[in-house]
Amino acid sequence: AARRASGLLPDSRVLWRIQVALSQGDPETVREARRRCPLDPELWLADLVVRQRAKEAGDWAAGAIEAATANHRYSPEAITRAGDFFLRQGRLPPAERAAKHAIREGQGLLAAYVLGIRCALAQSNQTWALNCALGAAENAVEPWPFYELIANLKARDEKVDADIIRALDSLRTRFPEDPLWARWLGDVYFARGDTANALGVLDAAVRKHGK
Repeated sequence: AARRASGLLPDSRVLWRIQVALSQGDPETVREARRRCPLDPELWLADLVVRQRAKEAGDWAAGAIEAATANHRYSPEAITRAGDFFLRQGRLPPAERAAKHAIREGQGLLAAYVLGIRCALAQSNQTWALNCALGAAENAVEPWPFYELIANLKARDEKVDADIIRALDSLRTRFPEDPLWARWLGDVYFARGDTANALGVLDAAVRKHGK
């Protein structure tokens, strides 16, 4: 039925999506769908999956992302999904390119920052991971996991700047029953030479938690 309908409406994105789904990603069906609806992001993503399954030779994945980002053909959301797919397939360079494009164009798109964090950590790029985590914390409704990541990344480099203080103070406020954040924040204040704030934070933690 979907095939007959798509014959009557050959440029219908919805019908081609249905036909691709019913074909379980048949390569010929996906190619024809892409030919008919080249701007449809779902069909583009389906084509990437088909090409990956076929173990297509060459650096086609990087080329696909480069072409898609160069002409802004697809939304940052679609580019992020493509990057996530490539990262899960072990194709880090196109995933990284997708993440950077989606972060730049996504106007606070949280999924793009998360993809960037994953790409950065996969190559031990702490600077980029930190930048992505800071952007994610700024745009997330629930920023606490990103604050924790910021604190851990800063701690690795023994950096005691305003970012780690803001992250730890936010975590202490959000999770007052966990003494870890107050103690860590107190240690950071001590490392900065801010004895007054350190003692204030630690004294409050001792009074609340008993030790």
